[in-house]
Amino acid sequence: MRKPSRILVVDDESGMIRAVERVLGTTHRVVGIQSSVQAVALAAEFQPDLVILDVRMPEIDGFELMARLKSTHPAPDIILMTGSIDDMDQKLIRALRGRAFYFIQKPFVPAKLVDKVNEILDLKVRPGLAGDGGGLEIIGLHDKKLMIRYQGACGSCPSSLAGTLYAIEHMLKQEVDPELEVVSV
Repeated sequence: MRKPSRILVVDDESGMIRAVERVLGTTHRVVGIQSSVQAVALAAEFQPDLVILDVRMPEIDGFELMARLKSTHPAPDIILMTGSIDDMDQKLIRALRGRAFYFIQKPFVPAKLVDKVNEILDLKVRPGLAGDGGGLEIIGLHDKKLMIRYQGACGSCPSSLAGTLYAIEHMLKQEVDPELEVVSV
């Protein structure tokens, strides 16, 4: 069994911390804190693999906190989130410049998971498949089952299909959700 990831959630709204804990807490070790000032010290102690930060907080905003965490903690992946639509383009640009791994809008929408999966596949899987004449299409997501249509370079060769599906599922379990199952349709 894989060791659960350590996730630090920093949001001045306790309800958002509880929501993230409910969603991720069954498969990860999630610690939440409302104070962005205290988050730096907690991160040094907790050593998170992933940090989820609210952009708008009263003490230190999420962008400044991200910069501090990246300079003091060995390169955690950081997801920034915001409930405000004001200056969304500027926030996104700032998140990218700060090397945030992902930027999402509150409240969370289930389709965001499919978008995230597609993003990872576009970066890490589809280029290799296309180079061999293959392809991959997401058909849908139901519960924790991701349905895909996969075409390998050798057609529908069972050994190619099984190996590729295993590799895709393993990568998505590490980067998106450890309970995700990939099924070819």
